[in-house]
Amino acid sequence: MHDRDGHRFRWVRLADLAGLRFLPPEITGLLTDQSSELRHLAFDRRPPAAP
Repeated sequence: MHDRDGHRFRWVRLADLAGLRFLPPEITGLLTDQSSELRHLAFDRRPPAAP
């Protein structure tokens, strides 16, 4: 399934997640971690503010 911004959505097996390309790439580790903790992930594309 595609949304109007060009994102693609589909169901995959947990074992297949590591072989997929995610943006941001850091999300792969969070998705494949099978701990039972509840987590919230927010990704902000803006550059860090100057000090």
